[in-house]
Amino acid sequence: MKQFVLKHRRLLLYILYGVLITPVILLVRFPSEAIRDYLQSRINSKGLGIQVDIQDASLSFPAAIRLTAVKCSLRENPDEIVFAAEQVSVRPGLLSLFGKKPRYGFICQAYGGSISGNIDLQKNGKDASVRLSTEFKGIHIDDKSKLPSIIKECISGDLKGYLTYSGESLSDLSGTGNASLALSDGSIKFEKPLMNINSIDFKESVIKADLEDQNLNISEIDFRGRDFIGEATGIIALKSPVEKSLINLKGTIEPTDSFIKALEKSGGTGLILKQSLKNGKLPFAFNGTIENFHFRLM
Repeated sequence: MKQFVLKHRRLLLYILYGVLITPVILLVRFPSEAIRDYLQSRINSKGLGIQVDIQDASLSFPAAIRLTAVKCSLRENPDEIVFAAEQVSVRPGLLSLFGKKPRYGFICQAYGGSISGNIDLQKNGKDASVRLSTEFKGIHIDDKSKLPSIIKECISGDLKGYLTYSGESLSDLSGTGNASLALSDGSIKFEKPLMNINSIDFKESVIKADLEDQNLNISEIDFRGRDFIGEATGIIALKSPVEKSLINLKGTIEPTDSFIKALEKSGGTGLILKQSLKNGKLPFAFNGTIENFHFRLM
């Protein structure tokens, strides 16, 4: 071995030099603008109904592309931002690139937290499929978040949990998936006050759902707060565009004694609320569409 090294030391030095200098050259000469423009054009031409804007693309190690200031908006309404991230790092699975099922890992720094996971792509002839696995940590949502107005104007809080999806594309409503999410220290806001109540604050809300046959089957919604304890189940029949999806949710709200007493002191609303209780709870229903839903007591 020693003789081999001595005999080929010049060749080995050249190889070592190449290994050390290649990353430096890639960093210095990395075509960031070209890669950025290529990624934007590829994503925007996929017919997903969204438009992606990337401020910058750079190379990071080991073998990852870092995207800065990423924004996704609706193609029909560019001012409506549906997602924004300060930074996105995409790392391909090197071994998977040699097969028919390339896998990419990603980490997004967004909304004060992180979104990480993997996306698997597969193509057999004309058939293509995508599989997504995502985890959310510390995602903060409020009325200033760069999210669709239908979300940030109705919901606030800190989000965590996971989501999986499998289908022909990310916009395929006939795909399958499941989600388990928790929203803490948040609130649900009503467009129109209900019995002088503008919003319901909660300490934590847990949501579990499955996607199948274009139906989002919500098996569990539990929320607990200082004034209310509630639960709900139901179905959201997905339509295109998503804003036209049909909502059919039913559940109960249980106001606390301290909340009812506080309302009684302020007027007759507390008495009306107390008389509406059934076994200490208020049955309710959410109906309509995502863009125009209705909340009513039953």
